[in-house]
Amino acid sequence: MGNSSKKNHKNKTMIQAKPKRHMITVDLEGQEGNAFYLISVARRLANELKMDFDPIHKEMIGGNYENLIKTLDKHFGEYIIIYRK
Repeated sequence: MGNSSKKNHKNKTMIQAKPKRHMITVDLEGQEGNAFYLISVARRLANELKMDFDPIHKEMIGGNYENLIKTLDKHFGEYIIIYRK
């Protein structure tokens, strides 16, 4: 019993991998494709990630709709999946 007890203790670890963040999905063909909604998603993610939203916001609104989507993907692509027809 002494041996198996030590073995079990050695297999337990205090350090665990951080769970992956849940991916946000956005369907551009629906109501989620609204520019104001996309900006709000970017604002929320920036706040959660402790990022300065102001320069991201300026970049998002500094061009057309395609620019807004590309900027969203550029800054938050690892946290968001964007669907388009």
